[in-house]
Amino acid sequence: MTRVVATWFYEQERAEGGAYAQVSGDSSTQEFRDVYRRCLAVFFATARRVVPDARLVVYLNKGWDPSASRVSSEVYGVLERLGVERQVLPYTFAPPPRWPAGWRNQFFVFDALRALGRSSDESDPAVLLDSDIVWSGAAAGEAMWDQIGERGALTYRVGYGPDHPINGCSRRRLTELAQRLGIESNGVVDYSGGEFVAARADVCLGLVAKAEELWPGVLERHERGEITQIEEAHLLSLCYSALRIEQGTGDPFVKRLWTQPFKHRNVTPEDLDLPLWHVPAEKKYGLRQLYPHTLRPDSSLWSCPDDAYRRRLGRALGVPANTRVKVAADVTRAVAQRIRRAGPSRRRGASPRGRDTTRRSR
Repeated sequence: MTRVVATWFYEQERAEGGAYAQVSGDSSTQEFRDVYRRCLAVFFATARRVVPDARLVVYLNKGWDPSASRVSSEVYGVLERLGVERQVLPYTFAPPPRWPAGWRNQFFVFDALRALGRSSDESDPAVLLDSDIVWSGAAAGEAMWDQIGERGALTYRVGYGPDHPINGCSRRRLTELAQRLGIESNGVVDYSGGEFVAARADVCLGLVAKAEELWPGVLERHERGEITQIEEAHLLSLCYSALRIEQGTGDPFVKRLWTQPFKHRNVTPEDLDLPLWHVPAEKKYGLRQLYPHTLRPDSSLWSCPDDAYRRRLGRALGVPANTRVKVAADVTRAVAQRIRRAGPSRRRGASPRGRDTTRRSR
């Protein structure tokens, strides 16, 4: 039995569009992609420390180009050193051109799940995660792997109310869609976050088979205007419901942690004991601060005791609280980024151009 830790990296072209909550700007630029490349390095470096014998995989829609940027070259070296497999996949779940720009690349997760299931033994426990997750080394991680094997799958239930708009589709609207697709449910369908897919390899293939069955009906109803938009987590939630996979079983192991100062925060001291910290607001802050450690195999971050390791991660990421040093550093970086994005004309007082304000919940 081999534990599998995987994530994915999709290089989006300008013609595809795309808008994201925590990283603004043109998603086809190397500067934009570098944000996610740094996340990849931290994700796999922390995974290798915590699960040293795991098979590590990144799923790509294009071959990795080390010459694309300095960061691309650096992260290529990190992936090589850590023994991360790189698999290039076709995007078979790509939505049609009229699909909303903000969710166009997210369904690639199903192509990644298919590849993961096919390249693993059916009993192998696997996690396919967003790359802005870090492995904390908390002891509960062992229980997570055990439960994946025993249950077949774990799901992370995000506690939205029935009518809360979730990236264009509330749970109640999702329940209506489920009924149209022939999925029976007891009450309102739960919404499971797409940042955490944890399943045995055989169950991964079962999820993909169900998604392939449901996807044409989803596209047909979108074409008819019955639904405006859904994202990959909505489709995953429909698959879980159709396959009668229990919701919320992964909640003790992962959480979407909002960490930034002066904004909504949901971090508590108990979160230190979570094996997986999903820190979407830290892509350009704490994760970037941790990135240089991935370039240095001799960094003490990779050899210090577990408690010290978790404290150091926490100081960088604001778990369970932001230090004054972190607040000052984050504010300084945010101001500098805004000035840089404004450009000379904006700094002279010119009127800003219109911009896409599409946002994702995660």
